Amino acid sequence: MYSMIMTSAAPNPLPLSKPAPREVAGFKPCPWGDRFLDYTPADNKVIEAQEKMAKELKEELKKELQSIGDKPLIEQLRLIDSIERLGVAYHFEQEIEDALRRIHETSTNTSFDDLALTSLFFRLLRQHGYRVSSDVFKEFIGSNGSLKDEVTNDVHALLSFYEACHLRLHGEGVLDEALSSTESNLIKLVSDPNPLSEALEERVKHALHKPLNKRLVRVESVRYMQVYEEDDPLHNEALLKFAKLDFNLLQVLHKQELSEMCRWWKKVNMTKKMELRDRMVESYFWGSAVYYEPQFSLARKCNVPGCQILTTLDDLYDAYGTLEELHTFTDAVDKWDKSCLDQLPGDLRWTYQTLILDAHEEMERDFAPKGGSRYVYYAREELKALCHSYLTEAKWRHEKYIPTLDEYMEFVHRNMAYVPAVVYSFLGMDMATEAEFKWVSSLPKPIKSLCVLLRILNDIGGNMLVENREHPCLILECYKKQYGLSHEGACKRLIEEVDELWKDLNEAMMQPTEIPMPLVKCILNLARAVEAIYDAGEDGFTTVNRPMKDNIRSLYIDPILI
Repeated sequence: MYSMIMTSAAPNPLPLSKPAPREVAGFKPCPWGDRFLDYTPADNKVIEAQEKMAKELKEELKKELQSIGDKPLIEQLRLIDSIERLGVAYHFEQEIEDALRRIHETSTNTSFDDLALTSLFFRLLRQHGYRVSSDVFKEFIGSNGSLKDEVTNDVHALLSFYEACHLRLHGEGVLDEALSSTESNLIKLVSDPNPLSEALEERVKHALHKPLNKRLVRVESVRYMQVYEEDDPLHNEALLKFAKLDFNLLQVLHKQELSEMCRWWKKVNMTKKMELRDRMVESYFWGSAVYYEPQFSLARKCNVPGCQILTTLDDLYDAYGTLEELHTFTDAVDKWDKSCLDQLPGDLRWTYQTLILDAHEEMERDFAPKGGSRYVYYAREELKALCHSYLTEAKWRHEKYIPTLDEYMEFVHRNMAYVPAVVYSFLGMDMATEAEFKWVSSLPKPIKSLCVLLRILNDIGGNMLVENREHPCLILECYKKQYGLSHEGACKRLIEEVDELWKDLNEAMMQPTEIPMPLVKCILNLARAVEAIYDAGEDGFTTVNRPMKDNIRSLYIDPILI
C-alpha cells in the first residue's frame, strides 16, 4: 500500500489566486506525536521461545477441544465462551464449529432448569448463526413478561440472561420485555445497600454500560484475561497462558504494521497542507477492529489506509473545502483521471493525486497476485457515490436547508463512509468474489442498518464538536423538525432506534447467511467499532478521549504480563 505513495513526486502546486475563506474546524493535533513512527523489533530469541511455548499450548488445547464432547454441557460451553472472549478462537475455528454443531443437534430440544446455562447455550449458538428459539427461556419468564421471582436474585444468571438477550431478533417481544426487567433488576442489585463483591459489581456495571455483543473482541480480551484469572477459580491455566502469549505475539505484528502506516501518512503530509484530522493511529484501531488476526495483515494494509482516506474526504467536504472547490473535486473523482489535476487548487490537487489516484493504483498492485485487483473498481465507484452525497450535504449546509426525515433516510445510506469501508474490508478477504461486492453495492438491509447506526452514533457523539460551526447534525435536526422534539427527546428516540438496527445485524448472522460468514462478521465488527469509538455519546475518534487512548495503549503499547 505504501511503496508508490511514498516515492511518488508531489504534483506541482496550483495555488488559488486568492486564499479561499475557510471555516475553522479546530481539530486537535495527533496526541501521539512520533511515538508509533519507529518500530524496534523484539528480541528474536524471546519471540522464538514464546512462539514455541504458544505452539505447544495450542496443540494441548486443540486436543482438549476435540474431546470436549465427553464433558458436561456447561463445561463445554464455558470453555468455548472463554476461548472466544480471550480472543484466540481464530486458532480453533473448526474445533469450535464442530462442537457447537453437535451441541445444537443434540441439545436444541432439551429443557434446561438453569437460567445461566440456558442463556450461555442460547448466546453462543446465536453468535454462530444458529437460529435457536427464544422459547428456551419460557420456563423462566412469568405471565407478566418479566423473569420469575426465583431467579431475580441470582446475579450470575441475570447477567448471563442479559447478555443473551442482546442476540434477539425482530419479533421476539418476550425477550424485549424480559431484557427491560432484567436490566432494572441488575441496576437495583448494584445499588443495593447489601453490596455485591467488588469484582461482581464491576462485571455488572461493565455489561450495563455495553453488552458483550456490541464490544470488540480484541479490546474486550484485555479486560477479560484479568477477570478470567482472578474471578474464575475453575479457569483453564493452559488457555490463559496461551491467550497472553498470543496477545503479545500478535501485538508485535500490529506495532510493525502501525509503524509502516504512520510512516506512509507522514510522507503523504496531508495535515500540513490542509486542516484535517491527523488520526492515523485511530484509523488503525478502526480498521483493525474489522479483523485483528495475523492472516489478515495484507487486508489491513488496504483497509486501514482506506479509513484514513475516508476521514480525509469527510473533513474536506465537511470543514475545509469551499462549495466551488467541492464541485470541482467531485467532478474530478467522477472522471478519475490524471488530466483532472490541472483543474484543482494545490492542496486538493495533492489529495486527488495521492489518496484518489495513487492509493487505489497501489491497491490494485497489492491484490493482483491473488486476482483481486479488479475488485478495487468497487471501491472507486463507492467513493464516487460518497463524494456526490457529501456534495449534496455541503449544499444543504450552505443553503441552511434541513430535509424531511423521509428525504434524509433515502439519502443517508450513500452519505455514510461505511459503504466504501465495507468494500475496503472485503478487498483483503479471499472468499469475497464479484457477487459479494455487488451485494454491498446493492445496499442490502445489513449495509443500510450499519450506515444508519453510524449516522446516529456519529451525530449524537459529534453534536458538541460542531455546535459553534455552521453544520447541523442532520439526523438529529430531521427528527426534531419532523416530530417537534427537543434535542434530548430526539437523542432518546434515536438511541431506541439503535436497538432495532442491532436486531437487523443479528438477523444477518443467522444461517444460512446471504454472504460467507467471515464477511458478515466484518460488517458486525464495523458496527462494534462504531460502538467503541462513539462510546457514551462522545466522538472518541475526533477528540481522542480517554477511552480511545486507553484502548490504543492496551492494544499497541502495553504487553500483557505473563
